[in-house]
Amino acid sequence: MLADAADTSLALTRSLDTEFVDPANLAGELKQYLQEIRSLFVEGTVEQVDSEFFTDGHEKEMAFQVKKQQSKRIQATFEKSLPEASVEDQQNAKDAEAKFVNNQLKRRAQASRVQKLATHNPRDALLADLSGRKAFLAVSATMDLTAGLANHGLQVTTQASEAHVFVCDKPGEGLPCLLQMMAGLRGLVEASPVFFTSRTGCALKFHRTAKVRKVILVSRICAEKNNAFWTDFRKALPPGHGWKIHKMQACTVQQLQTKQRSYPKYKAFAVIHEDERNAVSEGDNNMHTTESFLHRIRRADALASCSGLFK
Repeated sequence: MLADAADTSLALTRSLDTEFVDPANLAGELKQYLQEIRSLFVEGTVEQVDSEFFTDGHEKEMAFQVKKQQSKRIQATFEKSLPEASVEDQQNAKDAEAKFVNNQLKRRAQASRVQKLATHNPRDALLADLSGRKAFLAVSATMDLTAGLANHGLQVTTQASEAHVFVCDKPGEGLPCLLQMMAGLRGLVEASPVFFTSRTGCALKFHRTAKVRKVILVSRICAEKNNAFWTDFRKALPPGHGWKIHKMQACTVQQLQTKQRSYPKYKAFAVIHEDERNAVSEGDNNMHTTESFLHRIRRADALASCSGLFK
């Protein structure tokens, strides 16, 4: 079948590859070519092929050829070069044009965001916002660091719950789990020491995840095997948070999923143990382990953060 299509295409190419082609016959030859291709890939001969020889690769090729033909018809209709464009062809062309315009707008918006992130430098604004606040040190309190914090109006505290910024060697990954939770839930800052001593380095400002009320549904196994995680999580929540944590007793993963769907969309998190992942329905991305849940509640504010690439 593919060989026949190739022969047909080659014959058309050879017939048109001459300066003596009559434009009056061009539409007729193209129409005949499309009919032959259609008869090969669309109109009935495919179903008669023995399944032993008609493989998945043939199915994919046939689908590709049909899609390609549809795209050519849409393009020809849009360019008003299709002699017998149907109402369906015209509607498909309108839909394709609208989709193209929408995709262009999305690409331009994405390019604008990338450009803004590349040129934006919020270092001064972030330092000004931290002035008068408290810093918790997860690194050694060197003289340079202490002086740098004081120069920017920050006080050092030994109570993590009082801090607005955590100073660590690797912002985004270098803190204990409890402090990572605090930063994400309370909208705090993780900054490297050189951010204060030499105005370089990285500082991540997190969105305050706990400002929106949520429900957390935790499987019994996850609650029992990750007890330390949930103890830290309760400590990390800010006062007046409004979050509710439910430990699901004698509940299967499917029942947990059903319970989650009973809430409004994005209202409830469902958290299971890693050993329960195999019971999750394929394609369901709303079920979290403690690791993915921690990642979910830690959302850095790209525009308010400093990547360390600019001074």
